[in-house]
Amino acid sequence: MEVILKKVETDIDIEKTAETAKEIWTQHFTSIIGAEQVKYMLEKYPALDASRVYATGYSMGGGATYTVGYYEPSLFAAIGPCAGSPTPIPEEQVSNFDNCDLPTILTLTSFDSLRRLDAMEGNINEAEQEMLTLWSSLNGIELPAYDFEAYPHLGIKGDKVVVDTVNDESMDGMGGETYE
Repeated sequence: MEVILKKVETDIDIEKTAETAKEIWTQHFTSIIGAEQVKYMLEKYPALDASRVYATGYSMGGGATYTVGYYEPSLFAAIGPCAGSPTPIPEEQVSNFDNCDLPTILTLTSFDSLRRLDAMEGNINEAEQEMLTLWSSLNGIELPAYDFEAYPHLGIKGDKVVVDTVNDESMDGMGGETYE
């Protein structure tokens, strides 16, 4: 097999690279780290407690976490995508949630402001709002309208929001605080 490294320079190059990456991701990568691997491990090692299987990942791994949750929600006790790449649910997977809730915690940080947050406003961006709304609805939870004036950062009342300070600098300019 011959491997050629080629610099991506044109819009056509970008398009071809994106198509190849999508094929690798959707047709090959998720089967390596996805539900089939979990099933194999549970079968191979019966001492593992199937009721305590969780999926988590950061960034692209967070996107993979969404994906395994879509395809096999009953396989996991919960999922926790961290700054997960927004990954829409394939329409044919929505019915997987008809008789199954999948507890989900979505986390992000202000370090991920270019892709997940509206950096100028300091709140979650539209893509993250869509993911929060989607996962809430898959679990039978209807969210109120987003109101960032009343609830900075998230736009809805959360159980707890923690804004932390690192090296004497607030991560969002608000200072370290916790509010409920």
